[in-house]
Amino acid sequence: MKIGGVNPRTREVADQFWKSIPHLQTFPADIERAVACSNLPIHIDIIPGLSISDIETWIQEHNFPARLNKDQSELHGFLLAHRGHGIIFVNGMDPLDERRFTIAHELAHFLMDYQLPRARYLKLFGDNILNVLNGDRMPTVEERLQFIFTDIPSPFLIHTLDQREITSYERTAVWKTEWRTDALAIEILAPFRTVVSRLRKRKIEKKFEPVFRQAASMLVTDFGLPIGIATAYAKHISKSITGGMTLAEEWGIK
Repeated sequence: MKIGGVNPRTREVADQFWKSIPHLQTFPADIERAVACSNLPIHIDIIPGLSISDIETWIQEHNFPARLNKDQSELHGFLLAHRGHGIIFVNGMDPLDERRFTIAHELAHFLMDYQLPRARYLKLFGDNILNVLNGDRMPTVEERLQFIFTDIPSPFLIHTLDQREITSYERTAVWKTEWRTDALAIEILAPFRTVVSRLRKRKIEKKFEPVFRQAASMLVTDFGLPIGIATAYAKHISKSITGGMTLAEEWGIK
């Protein structure tokens, strides 16, 4: 169930991120500084023209236990996580608003898809499972069965870059993960409650189009979101506030 236009879990994770650094929760967010000053074990590496080959080079130089073997395409960002730590790679050639969202997006992957499941496995199985999570040993048959019968996501973060060779079921799962990740990234950068509060102070006519226009503009200028993300989020906010377009608005009747 959504409360106030945001999934409660999404809001909880975003709030927890800012909890230790409330003085840095300003808008537009300096998310790179916020991550650096947080207590999270994450490092950010800005690489101009970031590509798959840059990631592969880093993996080889650091003996990281992963192989990509993907097309040498350019990337906005990429996350590697292992033994409780993460590194976010960001394309330094992207505009500031894109880099801001990329960092928030990869941070959201780390929090939701790596750190939280890892913490839940440790809580459920104890420290004995740490060697499995760190890749030092394979899980026992009993542990594998326990993994299957829990509702916790896989303890191993696998991000599919090239979706051409995966099934429709797997592709849908990837899309759902990306939607959830984008939602958390947006809540970190432009909290729903904060945006709505600022909109209400402007005393806008409570109709979809006026609210949408003001929200889209505010999300770009005040919160530093890329225009595409801002437009999509503004639609969601406007629908939450007004209930959606009236029949007259849909038909273009004033």
